[in-house]
Amino acid sequence: MMHQQISKKIVLYFFLFILLGTVNNFKFSKIFKFRINEIKVYGLNDAQNLKISNQLDFLKFHNLLFLDKIVIDEIINSNNFVEKYFVFKRYPQTLEIKILKAKNIANVVKNKNFFFIGSNGKLIESNKPDKDIPFVFGNLNIKNFLAFKKELEISKLEYSQIEKIFYFNSNRWDVKMKNGILIKLPNLKTIQALNLASKLISKKKFSKISTIDLRIENQVITNNEQF
Repeated sequence: MMHQQISKKIVLYFFLFILLGTVNNFKFSKIFKFRINEIKVYGLNDAQNLKISNQLDFLKFHNLLFLDKIVIDEIINSNNFVEKYFVFKRYPQTLEIKILKAKNIANVVKNKNFFFIGSNGKLIESNKPDKDIPFVFGNLNIKNFLAFKKELEISKLEYSQIEKIFYFNSNRWDVKMKNGILIKLPNLKTIQALNLASKLISKKKFSKISTIDLRIENQVITNNEQF
């Protein structure tokens, strides 16, 4: 009797072992099926897409279920032209990454090299300037420029009509328009000054002036004439 009970237990354990092994093998086989064999990057130009795809190539044969998001984030954001990105897992074996490119909002020269200031607050390397966006001069902090850019967007002055922007260490800005008019702005109440400049530029009697100086509150000086 005791021998029969032992035999039944052995048979039961054997079947449990087979069952567990089958389940585990099934799980492992499913996990194995999720190994990455294709990485698709899109949203940029061909060269930029290829660059990021090559940077992420080491992820091939990694499991799609267990991606290291921190590593992916560091690699993608190491490219200054990236504004933001989205990761899509296309099961069973494809990783897709959609990239949104940062907008070039100004030209700047650093160490005799051309760069764009991106909408993401980073410097983007360039072989030549973009004539459709202004040049920025001065020892500026990019965060300060982005803050000034927002003030320009709020104001009535057309950003697309700006040729050059000058930053001064006194935390003040000058703006030169494409029509040749130089606008000298105050340290404070910048938006109000920009709106006033826009209004003055639209008037006929200011059509031939070269400078609008708004640095002194409640005064407008143009070509050494005070109003």
